[in-house]
Amino acid sequence: MSKVIVAGYGFGGNSDFIEDTKGKFDRTVILAMGCESYCYDDMPSIFIDKGASAYLGWSHVVSLKYVDEVTLDLLGNLCTGNMTLAQSIDRTMADCGNDPYFDSFLKYYPAESGDKNISELIR
Repeated sequence: MSKVIVAGYGFGGNSDFIEDTKGKFDRTVILAMGCESYCYDDMPSIFIDKGASAYLGWSHVVSLKYVDEVTLDLLGNLCTGNMTLAQSIDRTMADCGNDPYFDSFLKYYPAESGDKNISELIR
């Protein structure tokens, strides 16, 4: 089954926790909307190793109101705008800017997922 997962890290999950879980994330796009969800490469690479097609996360800490706004904008670009992953992030960051308090920005992994739209990523 293919899907998009939008998650925060309020539960304190880390790459070891994900690595130790059973199961796969086949053809799944992970939108990790929690603070520092893509500060380092360990979390994105674990999800890709477990079958995810793409991982999006934040460079640093993000403020709650901002991340809610950005997530809705990003989902609109991905799901109804028929943009590629890179185009969706670029448009969202142009629309919303970096986090006004922490200057955080969205990143994606792996690089080759950037030229695919959501339909291609979950096939």
